[in-house]
Amino acid sequence: MPEQFLNTTKKVSKNKIDLKLFYSFYRDYICPYRYTYILETGEVIEIKFEKNNFPHLLGLHKFKKDKQKHIKIETLKKEEK
Repeated sequence: MPEQFLNTTKKVSKNKIDLKLFYSFYRDYICPYRYTYILETGEVIEIKFEKNNFPHLLGLHKFKKDKQKHIKIETLKKEEK
C-alpha cells in the first residue's frame, strides 16, 4: 500500500519501508508521469522514469556479481521479522 506515503510531509524512517513497497510507490506514482523542467535559458528538460530503471536509480546494479542473472523485484518477499 504505497499510497500511505502520498501525503507524508516528514522523512519516512527506512525501517518502515521495504524495497518492494518502495518499488510499488515508484511504479505506481512516479513512472506514469513525465516531468518537465523549463530552465531560465528556455531550455526544456523532460524526464520519464521507466520501471526497469529502478535498480539503477538505487545503485543496486553495483551489487550484482553475475551480469547475466536478473531478479524481478515483484518476486521479492518481505523479510520476516
